[in-house]
Amino acid sequence: MGLTNRQRPIDPSTTRPWRARGQREQGLVLTSIAMGLLTLLPMCGWDWDSYDPALGGAAGGVAAGGQGAIGGGTSGHGGLGGFGGSGAGGGAGHGAAAGTGGSVGGGGTGGAGGGCPAVGTLTDDFNGAVINSTLWTSHVDSPCTLLENGGNVTFQGVSPLTTCAFNLTSKISYDFREGHAHLEVPDVQVYGQFRLVVRSGADEIRIGVSGSAPPKLVDKTHLNSIKTTPFSINYDSLSHKWLRLSEAGGTVTWSTSPDDTVWTPQYDASTSDLFSMACVVVEINGHTPNSSFHVQFDNFNL
Repeated sequence: MGLTNRQRPIDPSTTRPWRARGQREQGLVLTSIAMGLLTLLPMCGWDWDSYDPALGGAAGGVAAGGQGAIGGGTSGHGGLGGFGGSGAGGGAGHGAAAGTGGSVGGGGTGGAGGGCPAVGTLTDDFNGAVINSTLWTSHVDSPCTLLENGGNVTFQGVSPLTTCAFNLTSKISYDFREGHAHLEVPDVQVYGQFRLVVRSGADEIRIGVSGSAPPKLVDKTHLNSIKTTPFSINYDSLSHKWLRLSEAGGTVTWSTSPDDTVWTPQYDASTSDLFSMACVVVEINGHTPNSSFHVQFDNFNL
């Protein structure tokens, strides 16, 4: 039997050439790797203290002030996260996280808060066939109805005697500073309650009508879970046909008008005694204890 390779004695004269050839091949491999790394270094962001702006994520452009896009490439350290978008409906955006390829490169700073759009941009003539769901969130308790048709929005109680609530709530928040919200009440019969409301969180101010013997024009505040009625007079559907809440110079005013031209202030209060008007929700709401209650709304901020 011949000797196997394992049994065959090692010939020193043949070992060195194999070792030298192995070293040459190993050197070629290492050189190739090094050249590849040098090629990748710009992508990897080798200079950790110097961020290429191109690595940063894009700005978050959503209306509510969104989150910036992720920064950095997959092969390198994370670039600076993009700036959070500003704009309608929210405060400062939030910068994104580092790029997917590395742990360095934190999120960018949030973009400057664009705040909320001016309340004057919320207008509705209620001339559609349905309530505009891009402007309002609506609700009505069954079997009562809240419908837009005939050039207005009508809430109608139904028989048998049923207590129903309804609301039209602005889809987003608005900046009420130096602005106003007003609407026309062209028709109301057999009174329940209806009101125009400006709200921030759980705090709100209202102007509306309550009761039926006789109905009262009421100005209310609801602050820190405490309701107050600073003003109440007999309601006249003609002289009080228009209702308005407005803010100017740090003062909120409750007003009424027969024609949307001549306004009568009914009450005022300092915003320092109320709440911030920077981002508020606007709402039309009410309820009926009577099946015959009927009220129409029209010309919001028009």
